[in-house]
Amino acid sequence: MHACFEQNKRFAILNIAAPMGHKLAHTIAEDVADEYDATYGEDWCNWGYKIGFRNVLLTLAKDIPQAVGNDVNNTPVTELPMMQGIEDAKQIGLVIEVTGLAGVIEPWISLIQGPHRVPFAAAVTAVMAPGSYPYLDSGQMKGMLVGAKGAAEMESLVQRPGQAAAIMNVQSWAHVFIIVLIIIGNLGYLMGRRSSGGPER
Repeated sequence: MHACFEQNKRFAILNIAAPMGHKLAHTIAEDVADEYDATYGEDWCNWGYKIGFRNVLLTLAKDIPQAVGNDVNNTPVTELPMMQGIEDAKQIGLVIEVTGLAGVIEPWISLIQGPHRVPFAAAVTAVMAPGSYPYLDSGQMKGMLVGAKGAAEMESLVQRPGQAAAIMNVQSWAHVFIIVLIIIGNLGYLMGRRSSGGPER
């Protein structure tokens, strides 16, 4: 969101998986928008939660106003200044899927990115990354943030260190601690073998 506001890129929030996602994103967007004096409806908007994943995407591809209907404030999206003239998926500059759920990326690629050539990227959990790399390697995904490390890298790019950077600091120290424990354990093992007169290995 910082990157979008800094580069004057308008964006819309859409939630089609876990129902609470759009509320979390909305709260974050409001806080970030205040830093840039960005206006709701002109610089960003929230399409809210739409049930029926695949049906929503199929309709979205051909008719965004019909697929979305009203925004999170119950305002018809056709009345939002930033949505004037926006009709179908081909007018979307980039779709970014932020998810921790399996099976969410594939519908976007098969129903939006593939048939309509809409650029697509994703932010996924670390355990999801191996299954997503083939889409990145084939060019079906333009980019991918992987887990807390990817989030921390994005925070660094926009020079806004936050929760992800803090998580990575804690994780790095945890890794150092584990390595130290392994070294101590091996030293203890070798010393025990030596004192018992057993062969060292």
